Amino acid sequence: MRNIDSVPPSVGRFGPATNFFQAARLIAESGQLAYRPALFDQLLSDVWFEGRVYPATVDAAEHLSTMLPAVAPAWRPWLALALGVFAEGHAPDPALPDAVYAAVAKGYDGYRELLSRLGSTENAARTSLLYLLAHFPAQGDLIEGLTRSPHVSAPDAARVARCTEDPAAESRFPLGRCWPSPTHWVLDTHEKQIDQEWRASLALPDEDHREIRDLETMAILALLGAQAEDAADRESADLPGARQTPAELLQDTRERLDVREPAPGTQNTATSAAVPHHQHDVFCCPDCLNPLDLAVPSECPRCGKRYDIADTVVDFLPGTEFSQAGLGLMFLKDPLHVARYESLRPNFVALMAADWAGEITFEDEYAYLRDHVRPVDGPVLDVACGSGRWTRPLADIVGADRVVGVDVSRAMVDQFHAALPGIPIGRASVTSLPIAGGSVGAVNCWNALQLFANPWAALSEMARVLRPGGSLTLLTFRTTARPLQRHFQRRHETAFNVSSFDRDVLTSRIREMGFEIIDSWSPNNYLFVTARRLTSGASDSPAKAEI
Repeated sequence: MRNIDSVPPSVGRFGPATNFFQAARLIAESGQLAYRPALFDQLLSDVWFEGRVYPATVDAAEHLSTMLPAVAPAWRPWLALALGVFAEGHAPDPALPDAVYAAVAKGYDGYRELLSRLGSTENAARTSLLYLLAHFPAQGDLIEGLTRSPHVSAPDAARVARCTEDPAAESRFPLGRCWPSPTHWVLDTHEKQIDQEWRASLALPDEDHREIRDLETMAILALLGAQAEDAADRESADLPGARQTPAELLQDTRERLDVREPAPGTQNTATSAAVPHHQHDVFCCPDCLNPLDLAVPSECPRCGKRYDIADTVVDFLPGTEFSQAGLGLMFLKDPLHVARYESLRPNFVALMAADWAGEITFEDEYAYLRDHVRPVDGPVLDVACGSGRWTRPLADIVGADRVVGVDVSRAMVDQFHAALPGIPIGRASVTSLPIAGGSVGAVNCWNALQLFANPWAALSEMARVLRPGGSLTLLTFRTTARPLQRHFQRRHETAFNVSSFDRDVLTSRIREMGFEIIDSWSPNNYLFVTARRLTSGASDSPAKAEI
């Protein structure tokens, strides 16, 4: 261990990293048995900030790596987390993160030894050590031991195996089949064929392939770290652990929703109910807003824009597919990801909302919509409706004959139509809605605003199409204030190219667009918002420009 009394501290965030070494000395004292958040903040403040590392972080990593195996049990998860975020650090000089990583790696044998002697109740320390060990190539029988351990879940063991695997040996963990864990991706014969076709359609250059694989690794590490931070926080506060895993939460939700997802690559053969004219009539040309005759596939008589119609689906983007960086939107083009959307969503939500204990249930979300969707005359628009998970409850609340969906993903639109063949859906961009100004009675955008490249332009479009008095309901995610939690949330956002929001900034921007805020609720890092349109202020053209 570094002799912190005889060697001057190196340069940290504010100069000599004296705070770190003072805190480290206090934590190492034999009487320091309880975790103290202020002391941990002092430990980090000099040597790490929002992912940034400093010259002093090298010394700090070496010191913590030798200190961790002998520290009091209450501090084990927090020091392991600190070492993990050090290993992920960035700095203007690329050589510095490499030096920090090497310093953290020196303690590898000690981390494994500590993991081997943890008691059955030390879940926070175990999950934090798994997160830390996942940064380094596996040595010895680590993965075999994790797989056999009764205290390590199969998804976590597979996550560590994926992150520590040689990237060149991809056959075991193929690209796109590892998040949230490789255990989610056991494919049957039919799915394997679909998988091969999807991979052939990607045709990724080697450089893009490596970049996406690195993003996938980042996303898995963010998930491991976020659940470890939550376990450490709960243990330190003496709170009960998660009541249900994301998979168990999913099963409860599926039973309540009576979800029966069609198999990928199949078509729904049910006869569609007749679509009321007022639902189809809500659609117009997204480019010039000219009313359209949707009796036959055609083009806009004013501007010539093409559109296709198949049953209750109107495709305003025929022959095109959206493109955007990150894992999220790439996965929305994948029929297998779309088919598994409901099983993947709980992991995304748990991380973004910091809700690993399932404190906000399906009933809570349903009740919020029931109590806050207040349409005036006109259809109710579900923006970025995806596979229809929340369109069905919306239809229960306002009536299926009033609901219309819009989504940009071809695969999601197909899934929506297979599940809800009687509800019309338009395939279109959220920043160029195929809806006339002031023509819908309510707008819902549930668990989607964070996906948009330009959320302000999307909100402006929602304001444009909503009639005065109509409600806007949103569910998205708040930017967390806890430093480590924010680190994992930010890494997840980077990997999936999504956003979180400051509550005051979001509600202020909504007000500026002509709304009155009726309700704003932020349990954990969820962000529920209800607003009422005050004046139409409708523009004559969609909000395509950057706002």
